[in-house]
Amino acid sequence: MNTLHYEIGSHTWEFSGDDIAKMLSTKRRKETPDLAERYAPISAYDTLIEQEYIVSALAAMKPPEDPQLGGSESKNYGATAKFLNHCIQNVVQVYENARRGPCSKKNENNLFPDLQNTPFSSSLQFYIYDRSTGDTVETSAPLEPHVVGIHAHPDPTDFKAMKCYWSLRPESSNTDHQIAIAVEVKDDWREMIEQSATYARAQWRGAAHRAFSLVIGVHHKENKLRFLIFHSGGLTASQPLSLKDET
Repeated sequence: MNTLHYEIGSHTWEFSGDDIAKMLSTKRRKETPDLAERYAPISAYDTLIEQEYIVSALAAMKPPEDPQLGGSESKNYGATAKFLNHCIQNVVQVYENARRGPCSKKNENNLFPDLQNTPFSSSLQFYIYDRSTGDTVETSAPLEPHVVGIHAHPDPTDFKAMKCYWSLRPESSNTDHQIAIAVEVKDDWREMIEQSATYARAQWRGAAHRAFSLVIGVHHKENKLRFLIFHSGGLTASQPLSLKDET
């Protein structure tokens, strides 16, 4: 943990929630890329999340209810998973409608034709986990993410007996699941980020060439969350986002 703190401490950048959404969104360069410009700013891209038909559709969706977090840490895992699942359901519905409308193959002005082949998060579901994962990271004790997002929809009761892995083994059974997104719930931002970094490291061990690892951190006393994007340059984090703010 001390090593992770040292490596991330001076390599952390914070952006608004809107900027983070653009970073994670499907995107397309606004013009033919200049090979001499290797690292174009986000403003050089059209992003799906800022298209008017997406913005207006999301605004029309019923927002998640205030999860009313507080009290002891473990009592907030279920409310956190429920909140995130509602968010996912809203986005999936909006994107599916976009595939049939503005992003359909019939639309000659469609900026995002690849969206037809992008499942996004239609299979993503969050569950309470809070137990050891099936695999470990060298020199580290077994990790116990509080909530996990997986690309499957098992019954919540059945899921309690299932194992989640940072990297599935070839001999894995159909009751094993790979963690797509880990969620950490704490009342201290620094401790939360340090613990989240161990999750990102575990995901990298399973796929060393991945561009980044996304972890969601939830501060249950402040009722806020951060998107934590760990990458080879350090950490890019969103500002704390209120879980009570419908916008």
